[in-house]
Amino acid sequence: MKQHNPLEHFELHPLIEIKLLGIDISVNKAVIMMWIVCILIPCIFMLAARGRRMIPTRLQSLTEISIEFLRNMAVDNMGKKGLKFFPFIATLFFFILFCNLLGIIPGS
Repeated sequence: MKQHNPLEHFELHPLIEIKLLGIDISVNKAVIMMWIVCILIPCIFMLAARGRRMIPTRLQSLTEISIEFLRNMAVDNMGKKGLKFFPFIATLFFFILFCNLLGIIPGS
């Protein structure tokens, strides 16, 4: 009788196997989810910025609040020099946030 492996769900099975100079760069579900996030983030921000109004939409308000929060955190912790690192910090924050949100989807 075969025992159930509780960690089987977390194993990454390659969907497309690619080896380049002896290095495994296979495409699996995690890589596909990262590609989806890389497409999703700019689309959401373009949608939010598309119809800028004096009275903002919910999406515009959400993006403005999150950007201001991150900018203020960078300035509070690093001073004015933190503004130089803000684009990197914001990109990393939103990438990790959206990867985690998509990771909640069963089977992803």
